[in-house]
Amino acid sequence: MIIKKLTGDSFEELLRQAKKELGDDFVIIKTEAPRPRKGLMKLFGRQKYVLVATDAKMSSRQSETPAKTVEKHVEKNYEPLQTPRAAHCDTTQAQNNCPATLQALNEVRDMLADIYAKTRMKSAPEELFNAYLALINNCVSEKLAQNIISKLQKKLVPEQLTRKDAVNQALKLAIRNLLKNVSPIQLKNGKTGVIAFIGPTGVGKTTTIAKIASNITIYQKKKVGVITADATRIGAADQLQKIVEIIKLPFARVDSEDPKAIQEAVRKMSGNDVILIDTAGRSPLDKEKMAELRKTLAVIKPDETHLVLSITTNMQTIDAQLEKFSDFKYDKLILTKLDETTKFGLILDVLSKVKISLSYITTGQVIPCDIEMLPDAEKLTKLIVGEQSCARPS
Repeated sequence: MIIKKLTGDSFEELLRQAKKELGDDFVIIKTEAPRPRKGLMKLFGRQKYVLVATDAKMSSRQSETPAKTVEKHVEKNYEPLQTPRAAHCDTTQAQNNCPATLQALNEVRDMLADIYAKTRMKSAPEELFNAYLALINNCVSEKLAQNIISKLQKKLVPEQLTRKDAVNQALKLAIRNLLKNVSPIQLKNGKTGVIAFIGPTGVGKTTTIAKIASNITIYQKKKVGVITADATRIGAADQLQKIVEIIKLPFARVDSEDPKAIQEAVRKMSGNDVILIDTAGRSPLDKEKMAELRKTLAVIKPDETHLVLSITTNMQTIDAQLEKFSDFKYDKLILTKLDETTKFGLILDVLSKVKISLSYITTGQVIPCDIEMLPDAEKLTKLIVGEQSCARPS
């Protein structure tokens, strides 16, 4: 069995290279798409696409698991790691004794838990496999991409599976169904809605609140009050205050640790249709600050809590953020900074993990324009499948 890790400028190039080196029946183990670099990181060259593949043929009758197959390959071809005999093992020495190839193969072995699914993707009809690659190329996770394509393979009849237009239409319909749960702030006649915004630091929460306040005031003709309970970022609070004063909205700045001040600010703005409350951005890893946020929300008692996340964050970090903020029982999700990426598959992964509505998406820094007050599922679908490359309006 041969295992190859290939790098190149596109998946198409890597597929040709894998076919040349491993034969027509190669099996894809893992793929990675480059993420856009920011700032000075752009100076260090272009990131590459990665494809890990093997020539091993995995049939449905094979008794051994893929991981076991790789394990035997490792044992047969490489020296086992010699563990030091000392009572206290020097792990650094142990790692240094381990051949680099063995370490790489151990990583590959960990990746192979779902290789049967990947094998099915490789053996899928050509148009379905191309649809799978389109999802992967736009940073949809392999697991979700496999799930979507497997459902399409069961749903479409054989004649449709050979037609690119039929597969693409079915793919876009499947994605739209995952994006259909959209619900912005719900205003109720005769009742002041209290809306809290929470999220990690640096996701653009304050700017997003300014956009929402402006749109509700200008286009929906509703009365809006804005409160900031973020005493940690003075500049952000000043910016928000200037914006709301331009459109002549009531504004209050309170200390998040002063319950009476928060309650009084909410009481004074009770004559508005909606009150938007900006809380301080919190690192999910800072238990003390997260506890403070929990106390603040307990005082506010919001009708809706919107979690704000940046789409430029990697999925592993977003998973951690979703888990840590889940204690706050957020009702809706806002995704920001769509203008700062060209790969939008992460949107699909995020929404597939949470059972709540997407309320807004933001596409730039311009207030009030760069926000979609009712996210368009059709537009998001085109971004995810790669038919559209820019989230900002032209």
